[in-house]
Amino acid sequence: LARLTAAPPGLPKDRLAALVTAYREALSDPGLLADAKKMKRPIVPMFGDDVGKRISAALKQSPEMVAMIRTVLDTKPKGPTVTTKLLTVTPDGKNISFAGEGGKAIKSKVSGSRTKIAINGKSDNRKNLSAGMDCTITYAPGDKNEPSVMDCKGVKMASANPCAVAAANPCAAKGLKVSGPLLSVSPDGKKITFASAEGALVKSKVSGSRTKISIGGAAGDRKALVFGMPCEITYAPGDKNEPSMMDCTKVLNASGKLLSVSPDGKKISFKGAGGAEVKGKVSGSRTKIVIAGAAADRKALKAGMACTIAYIPGGKNEPSLMDCK
Repeated sequence: LARLTAAPPGLPKDRLAALVTAYREALSDPGLLADAKKMKRPIVPMFGDDVGKRISAALKQSPEMVAMIRTVLDTKPKGPTVTTKLLTVTPDGKNISFAGEGGKAIKSKVSGSRTKIAINGKSDNRKNLSAGMDCTITYAPGDKNEPSVMDCKGVKMASANPCAVAAANPCAAKGLKVSGPLLSVSPDGKKITFASAEGALVKSKVSGSRTKISIGGAAGDRKALVFGMPCEITYAPGDKNEPSMMDCTKVLNASGKLLSVSPDGKKISFKGAGGAEVKGKVSGSRTKIVIAGAAADRKALKAGMACTIAYIPGGKNEPSLMDCK
């Protein structure tokens, strides 16, 4: 039985007969059958008592068969299981990326029917997945890397960015607010890119008069913006995605090879902006890592990798952005 229609108990017999007759006539219509044949959609209907007999037979299983079915249902999903953050999520939740085994970035297609999704302990929909969520993912390696199970925690897409699903954009006047490192900055600071709340790349034009910029708690100029600078940005979605406010933290930029990396990727050392060795602590949530052009996890960092690093000078020298090869 593929698709069936059932009525509630106690339905009057005349109404039941009318429904059965309507279905029988509709599914025997020559025009419908011709269209279905063109679409290669087979129609093999069954009606009334015949459906009831099939269902009754399916429910009358031997104890051995019931035990076999229970064993199958209790079988854990096959495939690798990783606990990681969602690196990117498309607005419809169909395409995601995350760090797989060994820290390698995995691009994955989420099924609307086969993938079982839980968010904050409750069964949920892929449309509510959001970049940055902490998830335990079991997936089948292959072309699609399709997850069978996703158990996630974090802010849902719908509540993280209500403007993204609105028919009109009621947030354009007030602006959207995101936090993260600047992914690119033009030499004059007029053009920047950063990640949206959903993880998509946003290209933005910074105004020299309208955009209010604060760097390290003091008023700043767009010319002082640099690659990797962590910023809280309020911007108006549109052609320019112009920021109205940018509250940024001072960073230093360094380019060179990683001198050392701990096995878990949490601790690194590199030559800093002044040429001296810098010991840094890599955050699992705040540090954005890109390896060979793809989002990655800190566990994938290796000594000897050539990296451009934006880091916050201080006790931890925490990198905000690492672009490595």
